[in-house]
Amino acid sequence: MEHYKGLSEETALALLKKHGENALDLKKGQSALSILVDQFKSLFVIILILAAAFSYAVGEHIDSAAIIAIVIMNAVLGFVQEYRASKAIEALRKISVSYARVIREGIIKMIDAKYIVPGDIVLVEQGDKVPADCKVLHPTNFWCNEAIITGESRPIRKSVDDYAYASTIVSTGKAVLRVEATGKNTKFGKIAKLTAETVKEKSPLERTLENASRNIGILVLAIALAIFGANYALGNPPLDALMFSISLGVAAIPEGLPIVVTITLAIGLQRLAKKKAVVKRLLAVEGLGSVNVICSDKTGTITKNEMRVRKIWCGGSEYSLVGDNPANAKLLMGKKAVIPPKEVVDMLRCGMLCTDAEIENVEKPVGDSTEIAMLLAAKNVGLSKTREIEKLPLITEFNFDSSLKRMSTVHSKDEKYLICVKGAVEVLLERCNRTVSDGGRIVKMTAQRKNEIIKIMGRYANNAYRVMGVAYKVVDVNQPKLDREFAENDLIFHGMLAIYDAPREEVYNAIRMCRRAGIEVKMLTGDHKQTAIAIAKEIGLLPNNENMSKASLSGDELDRISENELEDIVCEVKVFSRVSPEQKLRILKALKRKGKVVAMTGDGVNDAPALKLADVGVAMGIMGTDVAKEAGDIILLDDNFATIVAAVKEGRTIFSNIKKFVYFLLSANFSEIIIISVMALLAELALLSSTGYEHAGSYLIPLLPLHLLWINLLTDGLPAVALGMDPPRKGIMRNYNSDNKLLSARNLSQLILLSIIISIPGIALFYYALANGFDVPLSRTIILTYLVVAELAIAMSIRTPRMFMKDMLSNRFLIAMIALTITIHILFMYTPSLAGVLKISALSFREWGWVIGAAAIPLIALEIAKFAFKDRVSLVA
Repeated sequence: MEHYKGLSEETALALLKKHGENALDLKKGQSALSILVDQFKSLFVIILILAAAFSYAVGEHIDSAAIIAIVIMNAVLGFVQEYRASKAIEALRKISVSYARVIREGIIKMIDAKYIVPGDIVLVEQGDKVPADCKVLHPTNFWCNEAIITGESRPIRKSVDDYAYASTIVSTGKAVLRVEATGKNTKFGKIAKLTAETVKEKSPLERTLENASRNIGILVLAIALAIFGANYALGNPPLDALMFSISLGVAAIPEGLPIVVTITLAIGLQRLAKKKAVVKRLLAVEGLGSVNVICSDKTGTITKNEMRVRKIWCGGSEYSLVGDNPANAKLLMGKKAVIPPKEVVDMLRCGMLCTDAEIENVEKPVGDSTEIAMLLAAKNVGLSKTREIEKLPLITEFNFDSSLKRMSTVHSKDEKYLICVKGAVEVLLERCNRTVSDGGRIVKMTAQRKNEIIKIMGRYANNAYRVMGVAYKVVDVNQPKLDREFAENDLIFHGMLAIYDAPREEVYNAIRMCRRAGIEVKMLTGDHKQTAIAIAKEIGLLPNNENMSKASLSGDELDRISENELEDIVCEVKVFSRVSPEQKLRILKALKRKGKVVAMTGDGVNDAPALKLADVGVAMGIMGTDVAKEAGDIILLDDNFATIVAAVKEGRTIFSNIKKFVYFLLSANFSEIIIISVMALLAELALLSSTGYEHAGSYLIPLLPLHLLWINLLTDGLPAVALGMDPPRKGIMRNYNSDNKLLSARNLSQLILLSIIISIPGIALFYYALANGFDVPLSRTIILTYLVVAELAIAMSIRTPRMFMKDMLSNRFLIAMIALTITIHILFMYTPSLAGVLKISALSFREWGWVIGAAAIPLIALEIAKFAFKDRVSLVA
């Protein structure tokens, strides 16, 4: 390298100041303070904070303290989970390039790659990452794997003046490079910038909770105004009426909702962590449950990014290599396992000798993935490259040449030369005058035999195999000239190897589960169309009889259609090949315009913009780049596609459980609102003026603000948490409507009907108690206890579409929470000091009978509706 002087240190320093460090401006992750602040940005939390302030202003200090305590607990829970996730993500971050070898002032130096500048001369060799975008000056059999940028699984041969891009891997050979662009100006950096400019949309649950919070806020305001109007009309002082209406309105807010949502999502997060998935945002857990489209990268996600020899054609016969372990597979002829014939062993030996790759005595395989596949196939038949090289020493090598499409090596063998050649089949056939036939016999290469080989090769190519031919000859050592032209002519065609990037074993079942679950899987890859189609057929994504013109689309074809045309066909297309990062964004936007909830999986920087745009971005933790991890919502620690399906199941379970406790909480709050509103209306109409109570409107409010807070925190809170821990129901991955809204018009109408059914016995009990001469505190205790018992019974019924007795023991935690709630309520009722705080009285056995009898009415009504209308009752999950 003596003729490469490189930059001077002084020039390099000046260029570093001008261009900046060779690093991407990635976010370092949220600080602890920003994560904490985020916990208070929810509209519902803001409503609670305002409610606490109003409660304090009207003198309800206990209510105010309780609400603030809930807000703080919710914030702490959310903070702890997201802070842990951020730390796990920081631990996953890998520095793209740590050090690089550069020539400066004629000296080879090892420097931190972030100090590389345009104009630097860089040395790279097999296994290195290219530190910046560089122009190739002096390549030696130089190949780069650019899957991280393009998604293309096959290495690319680089010649003089070609470009090698930042963060791509040198798969074979070595080179001298000149740096042309660094940091954010590299191709890698530009895709990272595209990712940063992509706006992350809110999850379905975030949107639903915001809408619910806004509607609840409006409803609470309406209730407060109605109660104020009733009290004012009945002659109560305006200030007293205002304070009373505000406190009742505040108490009508389901304070437990945000904390129960947070706890449920946190539990799901912990379950996913055990399944090797790190969740960056709690709400992303629920998002998985709403997903109905998964857009997956192929290389490294669906496939292993490992080439394997799958077919061997030798001596006129075809063999298959079958097995999970590529170094310990079975050789089959047809469906029968066979002992490797001599001609197959000889062919694999020849191919193995004609490689630069290594799989022995190295920490991990080194070299081009195609050559590694050949070495693994040779290992299957008992061959070792190390041993064979000892027996057949290498004399000379003619490196692979992309224009010649072949490579050859010359070895010493029993005072002769063994010449091994591998390359494109059609190229080798032009240089072969003989071929190996049945039993290893050497016969003349005829036109018929050549056509037969070409036909077989075409069949392999159409099935997306990478086909490599192997040829050889043995010559005397006294050759006058052992040059490339002589070595690679008059050859004996040995056979062909069909090499394949195999899908991950778990993908087959994962695809089937997705289909049963109503989830469409779409492959978005930078690979060739035929390769992508073949993989899609193998994993069951595409049936063999599928119309390929509708089921697949290439990047070139995508560029020729408009946005409207893409939107019309995007749901039909299952395979998108040769797509760029910008095209992935087009596809995702088209799917979202069709109303789809989309998850995107990927590992490369080319996947990052789409990961960020997707409703749920799923990045790979092992092979994933920092940019991909930055953009994703969930990171898979095992890079396992099947983990996504497990995560979707968890997400669906969480969404189902959230629906259960939201319906439970809202049915409770709606019934409280109905009871209070009806009583206020009756009082305003002076239908009960004969009772003679002073300030009848205030007295005839059946529940005090403190009572509503008691129900919301105790009776609703504990069972709601237990509902959030419900196990997944049978068949949750089948017959699942992922388009279901948390609160549809149908759900809302059924909720209101259920709330009315709960309210009527409560109002009747209250009037019955007053009519029988009970004082107001005891009458309020009866209706309060009725609501406690009735809502606990509804919690048991609302969690299952079957009769609740059949599934009662499947959630023992719910039974425990119900028992605990009843115990606490009884403890307060029969402890005078505690009863005084809650302003309630002790009930007799007779009064308990009234309460339990009345509470059975809404339970029986819901059970009858479930039995009579079955699937039409949408409140049960």
